Order: sequence, then structure tokens, then C-alpha cells
Amino acid sequence: MSESDQSLRSRALAMLKTSLEDAERMPAEELPKLLHELQVHQMELEIQNEELRRTQIQLARSRDSYSDLYEFAPVGYLTLNRQGVIEQANITAATMLHVKRNHLAGRKFSDFVSDEFQDIWHLHRREVFAESKTCACELNMVSHDHASATFRLQSLAFPDEQGHLSHCRMALADETERRIAFDALKKLNIDLDESLLDKSQNLDRSIEQLRLLSEAMAHLGEGVIITGDDLEWPGPEIIYVNETMCRMTGYKADELIGETPRILQGEATNLEALQKIRQDLKAGRSCLVELVNYRKDGTPYDVELFISPMFDSVGEHSNFVSIQRDITERKLLAEALRREHEFNRSIIETSQNVTLVLDTDGRIMEFNPYLEKITGWRFNEVKGRDWFATFVPKMDRGTIQRLFQDALVGEIEQAIVKPILTKDGQLRYIEWFNSRLNDSDGRLIGLLCTGQDVTMRRELERHIVEIAKQERRRIGTDLHDGVGQELTGLNMIAASLVVSLSRESRPEVKIAEKIKAGLQRTLSQVRTLSRGMNPVDIDAEGLMSSLSEMSIQLNELAGVRCTFQCDKPVPLRDNETATQLFRIAQEATTNAIRHAHPQSITISLERDDHHIVLRIKDDGSGIEADDTSAAGMGLRTMAYRARMIQGELEVHSVPTGGTEVVCSVHATP
Repeated sequence: MSESDQSLRSRALAMLKTSLEDAERMPAEELPKLLHELQVHQMELEIQNEELRRTQIQLARSRDSYSDLYEFAPVGYLTLNRQGVIEQANITAATMLHVKRNHLAGRKFSDFVSDEFQDIWHLHRREVFAESKTCACELNMVSHDHASATFRLQSLAFPDEQGHLSHCRMALADETERRIAFDALKKLNIDLDESLLDKSQNLDRSIEQLRLLSEAMAHLGEGVIITGDDLEWPGPEIIYVNETMCRMTGYKADELIGETPRILQGEATNLEALQKIRQDLKAGRSCLVELVNYRKDGTPYDVELFISPMFDSVGEHSNFVSIQRDITERKLLAEALRREHEFNRSIIETSQNVTLVLDTDGRIMEFNPYLEKITGWRFNEVKGRDWFATFVPKMDRGTIQRLFQDALVGEIEQAIVKPILTKDGQLRYIEWFNSRLNDSDGRLIGLLCTGQDVTMRRELERHIVEIAKQERRRIGTDLHDGVGQELTGLNMIAASLVVSLSRESRPEVKIAEKIKAGLQRTLSQVRTLSRGMNPVDIDAEGLMSSLSEMSIQLNELAGVRCTFQCDKPVPLRDNETATQLFRIAQEATTNAIRHAHPQSITISLERDDHHIVLRIKDDGSGIEADDTSAAGMGLRTMAYRARMIQGELEVHSVPTGGTEVVCSVHATP
């Protein structure tokens, strides 16, 4: 028996002894009455005792329930003294701190706080014991295995028997899991309350978000209609429209609300599109369609509709929302672009010029029927193939690939004539004009190459040149054999006349000598002119000897130091190549003497493994990048002559002063 029970028994015996003494002094007639009252009191006590027993059982159950709630709550509960020492903790707190419960009592809470959060914990503890109010903070906690977690603390101090705030109760929530859960809910676009304690604040935030959403919908660039979910005739009732929808249709909001979307439809509205909307929405699917709707004034407009079902908080279908975009201008623009595309396509397909599109790797993306016609290749046969490997002659492949790479970086040479191979191996000469192709973001995607087939023109030009060359040879021969012989005869007669007059000491001898000298000069000029008409002997060294002789003549006649350099014989593939190279050298030196006034000119002829290169370099005033003479007849003539022999001509200024003309042609293997 406990001490309290012993005390109660002693008090009861004392009271009973007193009652017995009183009863002895009581008259006999009062004893039955007293006995009755005692029996009544006994029964009352028994009833009270039964009630107390039931109350004790209920209190025990409540205590057990409270204990279970306390022990197994999802939040850790701790009781700490003013020094921050843990005096009591529930199972959840021990689990969160990774310490056995019986080892928590007597440990400082700061043992579980990470070093960088010790100051925050100290300030929080001071704030808690400063006054009796709930205080909160977040701390990074560390466990025995050094794992880190973020906990939220809510602490409230309570007074002892003397009224001093000596202890506090603390609720410990693991914010790590809450944050993970919050991020997951955020991804699902669910805005839930952060905690039960923040419901009011979150509700206000939700109301503000709804206000912002409503404001955003009201000013959205697309029309918005929200309807009920009844798809039966006459259709779902409109319950909301935004301002854009009103501007788009000409209706006021109160004129649309309560109606069905059929108010916007008319005779040009596509019934098949309406049927698709009905089927998709009945199946619970969103749908995207284009329709012709009608404004309040009866004018039609094209609209793109995206309609989606809406669901309430329990997942039941409740409404439909329709996002509508006026695409009238877009469709008009698309139609204009389509017509323009068809027009451009018809031009390309009927054009008698070459049209070719290459990607940045030189693969064929597009070419027109004219290119199919002149090459014999169908586009479907070569689409995606390497242009250079398929259409470019091997000897020109390196040069054209270099020009292609230069064009991709913006260094585009126009009006260059290069050959292509047909399907049967024939050569066709194309004069190319190129431009870069960019996508809508400005990124380079390829090269647009257009050109003219100049094969026939080149043949005609070659034929004309051949006729002109033959005519020059004939004139040169006539000058040499006809006029030259006549002048030679006259020169001999003049010489005889001078001798005869000298013997007779006649005064006319001086006139005769002048006639002889004039005839000799004229004969020399005729011979020079004859050689100019047909300058190159048809042998391996004909060009070299002609260039050497031309340099000598420039020294003698033009007063310019002219030298010819050729370290070793340079064989040429034909007399035409030699003739055109000589004419280029002749034109370059003439231009230099006429426009640049040089002191010296150097002519060089050399050959490497693949090319024969003719250079004419002077030290004159040079040529400027924007010099209009660069488009003059002389330079155009030289460029034309280079093309005639499938060569390349380059004219540029020399850094030390002057101009250099370089012509290179493929060497004969």
C-alpha cells in the first residue's frame, strides 16, 4: 500500500473514532436515523467511487491516446531547459536526430546543430525565453553519420511553479522532405498550403494569384471562352469571355455570356470541324481546329481554336476552355506566300538558267529542270550527293572547292566561268553567280548558285577568235610577204640611188639617204607589226622567245627597264594557250606603261606540278580597290583571254608599290 493510501486510511480511522465517540453520546432514538443516513452516504460514496473509477479509466485512456499521439506524431517534440539541455523527447524526435531515445535526455540540443547555424540557434533560444510566445527558425542539423538536413523549429517557453520561464517545448519538422514534396507538387502545378499554420497566408496568396490570372486572361492576346460541359444541343453555355474575345467578335461580354458558341458560327463554318470538336470533347480529349466564325456585324474571320476540358478539385469534368486566335491576316499572308512560292517555283522550273542549292558541306539540296536538261541527271538521282565529286572535273575540283569555302564566309567571286561534267562525261561551261542562304534566325544553311550555260557562247567566241587569229596571221603574212618585200625592194633601190648620187657628188644624196632611212624604219615597223600579228612560233619555246623579244622592245621603244625571267623551258599544250598568254602579257605591260608610269617591269613564266603561271609586275602607281579603271576594257580583255584558255586571272596591288597581274592555267600532265 502506498504512502498516500496509508495517509487516507489513518485519516478515515480518526474520523471514524470521532464519529463513534459522538454516537455514544447520541440518544438511542437517534441511532436508527443516523444509521439510515450512514447507509445513504455509503451508497453515495459507492456511486461516486464508481464514477471516479470510470473517470480514472477515461483519463487513463486519454493519457494513453495523448502519449501515442505525442510519441508517434510526424513532428518531433522536445522539452528543453533554459540551458538548451534536452529533458524529454518523443520517438519521432529521436528518429529525426538519429539517436536512441534514452540517449537524448541530458544532451544539449546544440550538439545536433551544424557549426554555421550555431549563432542562429543561440539567438532563437534567447528569443524563446525572453517572453512566452511562439518563435520559429530553420537550422541545418547534423547526425552521427554527418548527414545534413534542414529542420524547422517552433518553440514556446512555459513557466514553472514560481512563474519563471524555465523550460520550453519545441516542435521539430524536417524541412528537407517538405521541400522535396513542395517541388514535386509544384511540378504538377498544384499550389498547396505550405503548412497547416500558414493556411490563411496561403489562401491570401491563392486569391492574389487568381486575381492575377483573371487579370492576365482579361488582357491576353488571344480570345478566351469558358463554357459549361453540356455538349447536347444547343451546346455548352458561355460563362466567361475575356476582353480580347469581345474585341475580336464585336460583342459585349454580357451579350455572349449565357449564349452558346453557335452565336459565332455561320454558313461558311466548317461542319466537319465542328463534328471533330464534338467527338474529341466527348472522348475527353483536347482539340485544335481552324474555323470560319462571324463577328457581330456579320463579317467572317478565320480563327484557330484550341479547346480543352477542365476538371474540378475532385477530378470531375466541369467545363471547357477555348483559346481562340484570329488568323485571318496569317492566312492571307500564307496564301500570298504560297502564290509567291508557286510563282518563284514556276520561274525556276521554266528558267533557261542554271539554279542550284548546296548545303554547307557541298551536298546537293535542289536544282532546277534546266540543269537536269543540260547535264542529263535527274534531281532525284543526285539529291544529297557531293556536288564536287559528281559534277566538277577532277582538275578543277580543288579550285572550285576553295571558291565554295570562300563564298560561305562572304568572299564571293561573281561571273566566274567554270566547267561541269554531264552524265555522259561531256563538259559544259557555266558562268556562275552565287549568294549565301540563311535561315530565319540568320544562320548560314548553304549557297544559292545561279548561272548561264556559256558553252555555245565560248565555242562561238573561240571560233571568232580563231577566225581573228587566222585573219591576223594572213595580214601579218601579207605585211611580211607583200608590203615587206615591196619595202625591201624600195630600200634596195634607195640604197643604190644613194650610192649612185654619192659617186656623182650630187646634192640630192642627202634626200636619198633620208628616203633610205625612212624606208628602213618603215620596214622595221612592218616586220614588228607582222610579228605582233602572229607572235609565237609553233614550237616548245615559242612563248618564251616572244616574251623575251617583247621585253627587249619595251626597253628600246618605251624607255622602261623590262626583264623576262624563265629559269627553265615551259612547254605549253597548244599554240592558242601560248598566244593568249602573250596577249595578256602584252595588254598588262601596255596598261602599266599607259596608266601607272613605272620605272621597271618584270615578266616571269614558271611551272609547277599543276599550273603554268605568268606574272607581270611593275613598280608604278598601282591600282586602288575602288579604281574605276579596274572595270576598263584592258582588264576585261585580259580576264576574257584567261577564260578562253580555262585559266584564272588575278590583278592586285603590291605592298611595296605597283601592280601585279597573275594568270594561271592548268599544266598538261
